[in-house]
Amino acid sequence: MSASLRDQLLGMGLARPQPEKSDKPKKHPRKPRKRQDATARSAASSTAKPKASDQAKAAPASAKAAKKSRPKPTPGVPSPEDLRRKQVKAEIKALIEANSLNDWHGEIAYNYQIGERIKQLLINDEARQKLIDGQLSITRLNRITHVVPSPLKDDILALNAQWLFITGGQSSGDEASEGSVADDPYADYAVPDDIVW
Repeated sequence: MSASLRDQLLGMGLARPQPEKSDKPKKHPRKPRKRQDATARSAASSTAKPKASDQAKAAPASAKAAKKSRPKPTPGVPSPEDLRRKQVKAEIKALIEANSLNDWHGEIAYNYQIGERIKQLLINDEARQKLIDGQLSITRLNRITHVVPSPLKDDILALNAQWLFITGGQSSGDEASEGSVADDPYADYAVPDDIVW
């Protein structure tokens, strides 16, 4: 049989023999580091001018000292801010649970928007009409949707101004100007009954 092409080229002198590559990577020898003894270092640092790196080292040291001087919160004992927050949430929870309506469930889909998301709530016709008129509001507490009377909205927003409410298609965080409603070019056109938003 004939030899491989590589062997034939080597035999004619047209190729050079190549050493076989091994799978192991080459290790580079490390250069030994020069070490200074402690006295030479201290003498060099005392005679030299203060460097920017010394100042950079001093800044974190002073921050660590300031952090150590601050009183540490004891584990298991909540801070006054945490206590206040929990108290406000408990008051809001009591208000919502006391005034939440139970007879709003139904088969009509009511869509509302929270931020970028559109949520859907299945309600009855009476609750839908009251939501559209602004007599009822939608809020959430502990991942549960509640339908509450709209006057309760003011009481809860007095406790926590960031609490989310949806009233009549608008959430409490939305800023709808009166001018935009007055300038609506489609205000004269009636919305068909089959389109429910």
